[in-house]
Amino acid sequence: MADKWLLPMGSCFDEELQAVLECVADDLRDAFGAQGCLLLECRGEQAELAIVAHRGLEPRRELWDRGLRRVTVEALLQGRARAPLEGSVPGSDLRWSELLGTPTGMALRLPPEGAPVAGVALLGLGEAQDVALLAQGAARLERAARALRLLGRFRDMSRRLREGNALLRVTEALAHVGTGEEALSLIVRTAVESIPAAESGVIHLLGEDGESLVPMGVSQGTLPRTQRANLRLGVGIAGVALQQGRPIRCDDVTADPHYLPSAMPPPYRALLVVPLILGGTRIGTLSLQSSRPAAFTEEDEQFLVILAGQAAMVVENDRLLRELRQRLEELRQAQAWLIRSEKLAAAGRLAASIAHEINNPLEGIKNFLAVLEERLPPDDANRNLLRMVRVGFERIQKTTRQLLSFSREHEMARHPCDLREAIENALAMVQNRLLTHGIALEVRWEEPFPRVLASSEQMEQVFLNLFLNAADAMEGGGGCLEVRGWAEGEQVCVAVGDTGPGIPEQVRDRIFEPFVTTKERSSGLGLWVTYGIVTQHGGTIDVESHPGKGTTFTVRLPALDSPRTS
Repeated sequence: MADKWLLPMGSCFDEELQAVLECVADDLRDAFGAQGCLLLECRGEQAELAIVAHRGLEPRRELWDRGLRRVTVEALLQGRARAPLEGSVPGSDLRWSELLGTPTGMALRLPPEGAPVAGVALLGLGEAQDVALLAQGAARLERAARALRLLGRFRDMSRRLREGNALLRVTEALAHVGTGEEALSLIVRTAVESIPAAESGVIHLLGEDGESLVPMGVSQGTLPRTQRANLRLGVGIAGVALQQGRPIRCDDVTADPHYLPSAMPPPYRALLVVPLILGGTRIGTLSLQSSRPAAFTEEDEQFLVILAGQAAMVVENDRLLRELRQRLEELRQAQAWLIRSEKLAAAGRLAASIAHEINNPLEGIKNFLAVLEERLPPDDANRNLLRMVRVGFERIQKTTRQLLSFSREHEMARHPCDLREAIENALAMVQNRLLTHGIALEVRWEEPFPRVLASSEQMEQVFLNLFLNAADAMEGGGGCLEVRGWAEGEQVCVAVGDTGPGIPEQVRDRIFEPFVTTKERSSGLGLWVTYGIVTQHGGTIDVESHPGKGTTFTVRLPALDSPRTS
C-alpha cells in the first residue's frame, strides 16, 4: 500500500484495486526502462493531480508538497501528450531532478490521446531516452488510463457510500442527543471520521454580540490553546468565510494573510471552513484541520457543506426549543398570575363588603365610647376597662381601613413620580426601628432610573409594608435590609431583601392572600394590600425566599419615561 499522505482517499480503496494500480506502475516502468514510475490521478474541476501509486521512485513528502501540490495537468504537460521533466518544476523553486531523484524524466498523458485526461505517469529515466521509443508503449498507457478511470469511479462510489452512511448516522443520532452542544460535537466528529484527510474539527457559533465566534462543538476533548484565537466576523480565516458566506479551502494556513498567528506554531497546515447560514442569517462556521498541506479536496468541501446545513438546522432548532420553553414558562407564570389575581380580586370584593358592614356598627360603638368617657369620673376604676375597649376598637377600625384601601373605590390620583422619593420617605419611618434592632441598611440605585405614573402615598404604603416585614423577619438583631432599584426594558424594578429566616414553603405560594401571615400579632393584610396596589398600577410583585438565607420581594412597575432618556 502506498503511504497515507499519498492517498487522501486511501481508506476508500480496497487492497486489490491498490495492487492493480501498483502493477500498472510496474508495467509502465518496465516497458520504458525507467528507474521508477509515479501514477497521478486527475481530480476535480481544476484537473489537479494527486499520487495514487508509485514504484521505484520514492518521492519525499516535504519536497512533493513544495513541488507538485495543486499542480494541474495543463501546467505540467502544457497541452502535450508527453513532456520532458527538465529544469524547474512549474510554480516551484525545485528542480525535477530533486523531486524525482533522477537526472531526467518524462511526463506521459493518460490516455495518450482522444479521451478525457484520466491522469499522468511520471517516469524517472535516469538518462536521456529516445522520445520515439515512448510512443511504442501506447497500449500500456491506455491500460493505465483505464485503471485510473476505474479508480475514479470506485473512489466516487466509495465516497458517496461513506457520506450517505455518515449522514444516516448523524440523522439517527440527532434524535437521541440531549443538548445542542452535544449535537454539534456529533456533527464535527462525523465530519472528521468521514473525511480521511481531516484530523480535527470545530464548530464556532456567532456570539450574542453578532461579532465574536465562540467554539461550541469539537471533535475530541477540548479545543487546543493554539486554536482559541480571537476569531470575529471578518477576522481570521473562519471569520472571513462567514462574512463572505462561502467555503474557504486553505492549503497552508501559515501562508494565508487572514490566519491569526499565536505564540505556538499551528498544529495543522490545511484548513477547510464552511459557513453555517440559514435563511440568510449567519450562524457560525464548521472547520476541519489537517497537518498535511493541501489535504482537502473539492469533494470534501461539498460534503462538509451538507453537514454544515445540518449543523445550522441543529442550532436553529435549539434556539426555537429554548424560545418555546421560555414562552411556555411565561405562559405558566401568566396563568398563575391571572388565577391569583382573580382569587385576590374576589377576596378583595368580599373583604370590602365585609368592611362596609363592620363600619356601620363601629360608628355606634365609637359614639357609645365617647358618651361613657364623658360620664365616668376621672378616678373611676372602670376607665381602665374602657381604655382596653378603645384599643380593641381602634384595632378593628384599622383592619377595616386596610380592607377598604384595597377596593378600587379608594384609588388615589396618580402623577409622574420618582419611586426613590417614596422609598426614602418609607425608610425614614422605619429608620429608628432598624437602629434599635441593629439592622444594617444598604441602598443602591442603577442609572438611568425612570419615573412611574403612580400615587406617591400608595407607593409609600407599598414599600413601608415591605420594610416592616423585613424588619420583623430580622427582629432578633443584626441582619441587613437591602434596597436595590434598576430599569429593565420598559419597567422600573425595586428589590427589597432581608437576611431573615425566610418564608416557609407551605406559606410562600399564598403569601399575598388576605389573612395569611407567619407572625403571631399580625392581621395578614399588609402584603395583600401591597399586592393590590401594585397590580392596580399595572405592575407585578414577586417573592423569592430560601430557608435560612432570607427573602426578597421584587416590585416591577411600567416606566413612564424611556430608560434611555430619563
